[in-house]
Amino acid sequence: MTARITSMLVSVVGAAVVVAAGSLAPGPGAAMAATPSSAFVPVGIVRTEMHVVGFDAQAAAAHGYEIRTTLDGKQYSAKKTASATSLAATPTSVIEGNCGLSYVYEYGIGNRAAELYTGYAVYQDVIYWRWQVRLDDRGGSSYRNYLGGPNLGSWQVDQVIGGLAPGGARAMVIPGNSWALLVNGAICTAGAASSSTTITP
Repeated sequence: MTARITSMLVSVVGAAVVVAAGSLAPGPGAAMAATPSSAFVPVGIVRTEMHVVGFDAQAAAAHGYEIRTTLDGKQYSAKKTASATSLAATPTSVIEGNCGLSYVYEYGIGNRAAELYTGYAVYQDVIYWRWQVRLDDRGGSSYRNYLGGPNLGSWQVDQVIGGLAPGGARAMVIPGNSWALLVNGAICTAGAASSSTTITP
């Protein structure tokens, strides 16, 4: 998984790098069992949960964590100085499932253009991340790629996309190409959030 992520990062050509805005992370070592506050995402934004799909042991080690396995085979990330016995007995230490929110919103603003708003909020600091949104309109499909380095657990972009064909349109976050590598080594991938609108001349 590490090699795949590294390869994907290196292969991104012309990706926009956007500086992170704000933070929702409670700090390294915090459990990721709760859902991020709905106040973070404006009303009307289409959002989906993000999920841990694996771990990067090298990244975890570089930030003071190690990847362990419970008796039933589930992996989790823990601080190297913590007791393996106490962590294994604490459900909130098992880092899997919901690790944040991914969201997207697209709306037509006239003049064959739409405003695209997308991002994520996760419960750990981020080492690096990649994000991809597919835009579908009457003229076909195109992709918007974003790539960035460390942030405090959240990122968002708001940009105007022009030259679209009039009619129905949709923006969708692509899960396989939208993820964040967290400081505890967890690979937190987006859900397939999508938003529809109408493009007008």
